[in-house]
Amino acid sequence: MILNYRDYGYQSAEQGWSFHYLMPHLRYLLGVPQGPILDLGCGNGAIARTLQDEGYDIYGVDASETSIAIASNEAPGRFFVHDLSTGKLPMPLADKHFTTIISTEVIEHLYDPRGFIEFARDVLPEGGELI
Repeated sequence: MILNYRDYGYQSAEQGWSFHYLMPHLRYLLGVPQGPILDLGCGNGAIARTLQDEGYDIYGVDASETSIAIASNEAPGRFFVHDLSTGKLPMPLADKHFTTIISTEVIEHLYDPRGFIEFARDVLPEGGELI
């Protein structure tokens, strides 16, 4: 894991305070489900699980073991602990061809924002979207 990583501290699978104002805009930007989506920095998975319930094929990764345990309890096989500095997707997602990456309220928590953007660029095909 990342040296000196500080866990966000999710205690439950409940939606965060920003959920209700983010979701309408996220749904608008995503449009009709088009292929696998990766939620980078998915936290407790509340957004990804909601989108999955709405028909999106979505997976999440986060550096927080606690958050991923909460997310996985709600939707097994969809969430993975991952350190982006590896430059690769976790093994269970290595063969997925993501068309979109979403990342909500993450950039301000990153130690290496440039590395985050480079990771997203490397994961997405040409024409893929980062939201």
